[in-house]
Amino acid sequence: MSHFNVRVYGVLVQQGKLLVSDEYIKGQFYTKLPGGGLEPGEGTRDCLAREFREETGLDITVGAHLYTTDFYQQSAFDPGDQIISIYYWVHCADLSCLNTHTEPFDFEGAVEAHPDQDAETFRWVDWHCLSEESMSLPIDKHVVALILAHRPNASDITASTQPAAYYIQKAPFIVPTTDGKLIEEHFGAASTGRKDISIAHMVAPAGWSEPAQWPEFDEWTLVNAGKKCLEINGEEIILDAGQSIWVSKGVRVRYSNPFDVPCDYWSVCLPAFSPDLVHREGGER
Repeated sequence: MSHFNVRVYGVLVQQGKLLVSDEYIKGQFYTKLPGGGLEPGEGTRDCLAREFREETGLDITVGAHLYTTDFYQQSAFDPGDQIISIYYWVHCADLSCLNTHTEPFDFEGAVEAHPDQDAETFRWVDWHCLSEESMSLPIDKHVVALILAHRPNASDITASTQPAAYYIQKAPFIVPTTDGKLIEEHFGAASTGRKDISIAHMVAPAGWSEPAQWPEFDEWTLVNAGKKCLEINGEEIILDAGQSIWVSKGVRVRYSNPFDVPCDYWSVCLPAFSPDLVHREGGER
């Protein structure tokens, strides 16, 4: 009889390194993310905190949800079970009690002495050495691929000073323009290579305007100072300082600043802004 086996795992990144668990289970060696099985009557976050406490001795804070299995995966240990794995970012302020090794599967002779017993040890993997092949199990591989697809370029990270769980943009890409508009892209295709989302700070000079467009991305605009005019499917909207607006992909929209003062605002596009996706009238980019 088939069963669902729910597992909960944590992604802990510290000083540019990911914590992994090297395990000897039923005569086989596996490298996986720390975590374990959900027990009856237990919430997923409580489960993960308990598993970390029992296995590593760490008291963690469970952060944002990262991923839940969205494909069929048979259990590697019980062929009749279907695995559902849930992953969270986790954080820990005090790692002093954590015992780790530098070499994979360093069980300090435990496996040789007791080959019939399971064993577990922990190890840090440098962020820049991390790949799907660092993991043994299919869902862990998928999660690592997901994480790596959204990290900044390796050349932008200094692992010794900045955890890879976040990235501070200190030098946004200045998009070349010919109309006097300032565009500082903090995240996106031009600045960090991300194509799923872009975030840009902009200043449109007084009297600025651009052709209408039919973009293939949703766009959110937040006005910091001044005013901005939008024409959406023929309707004119004036956005004041402190106001924001969402404009759906596929509509005809024209942005302008017909006022006497510059307009300072932020723009978020999903997926990321691209000249190939904006489709401005007259073919302008």
